[in-house]
Amino acid sequence: VWMLTFQKAEDLQALAAEAEISVKNRKCLIIDPNHQDKDVKVHWVPPKVPDEVLAHHFERFGKVKKVTREKWRRPGLEHIGSSTRIVQLTPRDPASLDAVPHQVTIHGCPVLIAVPGRPPLCLRCRQIGHVRRQCRTPWCRSCRAFGHREADCVQSYAAKTRQKTRSQPLDDYMDAEDMDAMVPRSSPTANGGAEDGHHAHEERAEATEGSTN
Repeated sequence: VWMLTFQKAEDLQALAAEAEISVKNRKCLIIDPNHQDKDVKVHWVPPKVPDEVLAHHFERFGKVKKVTREKWRRPGLEHIGSSTRIVQLTPRDPASLDAVPHQVTIHGCPVLIAVPGRPPLCLRCRQIGHVRRQCRTPWCRSCRAFGHREADCVQSYAAKTRQKTRSQPLDDYMDAEDMDAMVPRSSPTANGGAEDGHHAHEERAEATEGSTN
């Protein structure tokens, strides 16, 4: 984390408007401590879910100013709303954002929540701090648990039960960073739905090691 000060307010505003910059090929988020509003991204939201449902869910964390829908950046699809909504939220206090879960279920569907500046959730090992394509957590083919390999596996009753019941439906979903790579940061629409009756269904990704599907 770097803390920067500026002599001129316009310089601060110019940098804060960038939202993120690249330093040594690493993405760095720009956070203005004097600007409390946060654009919380909610991924995988079905088109049928009204914006009011999301607004109601986030009211517990602060004041919801608006909910918008991002659009796809692929040529010919720029007019189509994606499955990512942006919730502009004014937190009740700094600790409120810490209480926002990484994943919840809305209308029976899992959604992924990305808070600016917060470490991401790995959809493979379910640990915090990295995304699936960066995951190096070992996976045991014997008990289907993360954290060790077959040679180090201790078969307990709980492990045997988990082997029969464990499933990872999120292996088919894109991470937040993958969604951001396909959807531009600057093109949300406030209409709450995709135009022309079309919806994008391109969030599927190739299943990774550890999937039982």
